[in-house]
Amino acid sequence: IYVDAVCATGGIEERMDDWGVDIVFAGNQKALGVPPGLANLVFSEKALERRNALGNISSYYMDINRWLPIMREPGSGYFSTHAINMVNALHQGLKIILEEGLEERFRRHRRFALAFQAGLEKIGFKLLPSKEIRANTVSTVLYPSGIEDLAFREKLYQNGVLVSAGKGVLAGKLFRLGHMGSITENEVVATLSIIEKTLSDINYDFRLGTGIGAAEKVLFAKE
Repeated sequence: IYVDAVCATGGIEERMDDWGVDIVFAGNQKALGVPPGLANLVFSEKALERRNALGNISSYYMDINRWLPIMREPGSGYFSTHAINMVNALHQGLKIILEEGLEERFRRHRRFALAFQAGLEKIGFKLLPSKEIRANTVSTVLYPSGIEDLAFREKLYQNGVLVSAGKGVLAGKLFRLGHMGSITENEVVATLSIIEKTLSDINYDFRLGTGIGAAEKVLFAKE
C-alpha cells in the first residue's frame, strides 16, 4: 500500500504501522514547513522485501537498495552528493515540529482548516470533498455562480494571496488553498480578509465581514 502524503506529513496524523501502509512519500515544502528540494520516503520491511524480490533494476539514484548501505552506515563509502543545505533545513523544520508537539500541531491544523472552511462557506463557496474526509492542510473551493476563475485568482494575487487552480475536469471550477506548516491565526484572518476584498473588487454580491466573522468564531472558541 502506497500513500501520497505530500500534503499530510507534518500536519495530519499518520500511523504507518497501525494502518498497514508499506510506503509513504512526502515533500519538504508542504506541512513540514521547509523549502522545496527533498523527497521524503519511508519503507516498511514488507516493501523492502518486495524490492529485493525484483532483483536488479535499471534505476540507480531511485533504487532504495543503493541508498540503504550509506544510510545505515554513513562512513561506509560514497553514493551521491547530498543536498546538504536541504537536509539541514529539514532538520530545523523537524525541530520546530517537535518543539510544538505532534498532537498540538495536528490540533492547530484542524482548527485552522475548520476556520477557513467555515469562513469560505459563509461567503458562499462550496467545498470538496465531504466534511468527513476533508484534509486539514488544504481546502478545495468551488466557485459559486458568477465568479470567473482566472479573473478571481489574478485579482487575488494582486491583493497578496496566491492560490492554485483546479486541474483536469475541475479546471476553472475551483481553487486550492493551502493552510499548512508554520502559519498563525493572524494569517488565517488576513487571508480571508483578502479573499473578501477580492470578491468585492470583482463585484461579487455578498456581505463583507461574514467570512471573517465565521472563521473567528472557530479560531477563538473556548475548548
